[in-house]
Amino acid sequence: MSAHTPAHLSPAQAAQVADVSRWTIMRAIKSADLPAFRDNKNQWRIKSDDLNAWLSAHPA
Repeated sequence: MSAHTPAHLSPAQAAQVADVSRWTIMRAIKSADLPAFRDNKNQWRIKSDDLNAWLSAHPA
């Protein structure tokens, strides 16, 4: 991840960073494989550290 990556990512942003589809990110969230939370607008958010850990556990 670059130094400009925000602390919390949307599923679309996480997919772009991880070079996978948004659908892959959503499946990982729904299966509780990738920790995520809903913000005050009820939108999914993923912590950058959680995305890094998920990527380390799932090498390409």
